[in-house]
Amino acid sequence: MIVRYLRRLFKCAKMPVIVILGATGVGKSQLSIEIASRFKGEVISADSMQVYKNLDVTTNKVTAEEMAGVPHHIIDFVDPVDSFTVVDFRNRALPIVERLRESGKIPVIVGGTNYYIESILWDTLVDPESIPGSDFAASTQMFPGCDESSESLHARLKEVDPERANELHPGDRRKVLRSLDIYARKKKPHSEFLKQQAKAGGLLGGPLRYDKALMLLIKSDQSVLEERLDARVDKMIERGLIKEMLDFHKQFNESRPKHDYELGIFQSIGFKEFHKYLISSDEFRESEKGKKAFQASLWLMKQRTKRYSKEQMKWIRRRFLQAPGRGVPPVYELDATDLERWNENVRDVALEIVEDFLNNVETPRHKPVEIREVEREPVSQRVCECGTICMNQSSWEAHLKSRQHHRKKKKLEEQKNSDPDAGPKRLRVLKESKQSGDGEKSSADLSEQVKEAGNCA
Repeated sequence: MIVRYLRRLFKCAKMPVIVILGATGVGKSQLSIEIASRFKGEVISADSMQVYKNLDVTTNKVTAEEMAGVPHHIIDFVDPVDSFTVVDFRNRALPIVERLRESGKIPVIVGGTNYYIESILWDTLVDPESIPGSDFAASTQMFPGCDESSESLHARLKEVDPERANELHPGDRRKVLRSLDIYARKKKPHSEFLKQQAKAGGLLGGPLRYDKALMLLIKSDQSVLEERLDARVDKMIERGLIKEMLDFHKQFNESRPKHDYELGIFQSIGFKEFHKYLISSDEFRESEKGKKAFQASLWLMKQRTKRYSKEQMKWIRRRFLQAPGRGVPPVYELDATDLERWNENVRDVALEIVEDFLNNVETPRHKPVEIREVEREPVSQRVCECGTICMNQSSWEAHLKSRQHHRKKKKLEEQKNSDPDAGPKRLRVLKESKQSGDGEKSSADLSEQVKEAGNCA
């Protein structure tokens, strides 16, 4: 019995946790299967959309053939109308990780939902929940609903946790809701928990759960990746994306009084972009206008996919490669720009990295990237005359140089020529909406107010 226990303990101590990072479409799933096949591991999917049943094309699930016999976990099991939060993921994933390590198998964690990955690697003091509206509404009587405007919710946060409110953009609804929910459930400001986490293990979270983990970051030239993403969307259309979304829309979405694309499976790229096309009649979709609507929706989906890839890399840089005071596992970069050299540049290099890591090689064949200690820029919120809110000096300077700023500024100048009070009216409405916290005004109401004050955008 003791010998068996010691053997199991020794196995567990040897098995590292391997994480594969990267933007969408860069080849993460392929590498995870190659590593798991070579080292007798199993794949744990960290993708917030692939947990849902069906919609295999929309969520780009790996096929049974692509899995090549490698067991995959946390994929294709949640009913499409149910919510599934990062806490649900963490609570399901951690026992799988421990079971695999105890049995001498390597857990290979892969996916594009980076905060899912964080929930496994770091032991935070506060549950890293995503907050569906209904859950938030039920969690407290102090903040009785989520139908309020983002500005109103931000004003509420400022009352109970001014320090956290000053760190968040008034339009960042998800983070504002999260901080309000933490205050309601824990009876303590979110900012206090963040300070405790900083002391425990870093500014962005608590201590690492595993003393032996490594991260493989697959990168690609962005222009090359974007061409690849366009081609992937076209392939999804060929595989039946539209029929899949139409069938799903008729089954689950058509009867909903409000088409909310910020919750659950409806966050998948494609639903929001094809919304007008999906709700149209069969006759319209077959018409010339319908075909133009299809092309417009297709373009939007491609743009959103490419923008999402940039957002993913921005998150990775900020949270993993530029994390001050945070214990980040070693990160190794792999270049997947040239797919014809995948085996040479990605697969073979990754296998060598894992092999050296498993064998505790003193002088490994490859070196991890250097984690840069980047100081976080202090928050200094500023409101531009065009209505844009910037949270620090660098974003303010970038905004002043942006085309969006100059375009809005030009419109304001045109409006001032026809109505000298248009600019001051617009700023007054924006400031009042942020200060009042009027819970009865919706975002649409505030938008109408702004338009009445001279905003023609």
